[in-house]
Amino acid sequence: MQRLAHVGARAVSAVEKRAYAAGLLSTKKLPLPDFLGIGFMKTGTTWLYENLRCHPDLHLTDAKELRYFDTPRYLQPLARYAENFRGADGKVKGEISPSYALVPEARVREIRQLLPDVKLLVLLRDPVEREWSRVTHAFRKDGRDIRAANEEEIMALLERGTLASRGGYSGTIEKWLRHYPADQLFVGFYEDLQARPQGLLTDVFTYLGVRTDVDWAQFPYGNVIVPPNGPQFAGHDQGRGVAVDEGYENSNVYFPDTYRQVLLDAYREELRALRARFGQEIDRWPCAREVG
Repeated sequence: MQRLAHVGARAVSAVEKRAYAAGLLSTKKLPLPDFLGIGFMKTGTTWLYENLRCHPDLHLTDAKELRYFDTPRYLQPLARYAENFRGADGKVKGEISPSYALVPEARVREIRQLLPDVKLLVLLRDPVEREWSRVTHAFRKDGRDIRAANEEEIMALLERGTLASRGGYSGTIEKWLRHYPADQLFVGFYEDLQARPQGLLTDVFTYLGVRTDVDWAQFPYGNVIVPPNGPQFAGHDQGRGVAVDEGYENSNVYFPDTYRQVLLDAYREELRALRARFGQEIDRWPCAREVG
């Protein structure tokens, strides 16, 4: 019975989405997002979310990740998704769900049909360091230290990486650009989050069309902000980021050369493709300098 209900919901959702795409239903009265943060995981999206929340002209959802477009929530009516943005009161509204980067191309096509004018935000980080951060995140989530794990466990997680297997940054960006014009995609870099956080935020504000002359004292741009990952954050709002002190250990503190080389080999061609697209921006990544 449950399976039949799921199949029925999927059929109803498909009909609804096609009706919107064909103009039989109108989205004009729905308070849909003006921008989507679409990726990538472990690239600073939580930091970005917490800072954008502080802008007086922006409306971010209470939970960072709605994940409407990449989970069974997509079976829900579009109007239900739109309720998350009601009450924006004329502000530029949006949400950040890093998992959107990896949705299938057919879903990107549907998103374009539903949200043709939405602006897209994506952050990039050295893919070798990003993938290692994903692996350490998995251990922290279970309350474990990766240094206590054996090689078999770590290699199993490395081999289950999703970014390289789905086209990497370059393939993902190309996928979205086949359906959206380039001027609707903002690409930022994790290194700027560290080196020029105010500058990066100013670039995002400009792209979103909101004021840049803000009271910077109201923004946590200088903080390390992480997802509430692990037992120590059990009492924290799981939809929000956590500002941590300087003692928070970066994933690169423990990154054995053996695993670094495995990841470097996996992303070698990807790094070359990214250099062809972004030029010297990529050379700030240690892994890119190793590729040459």
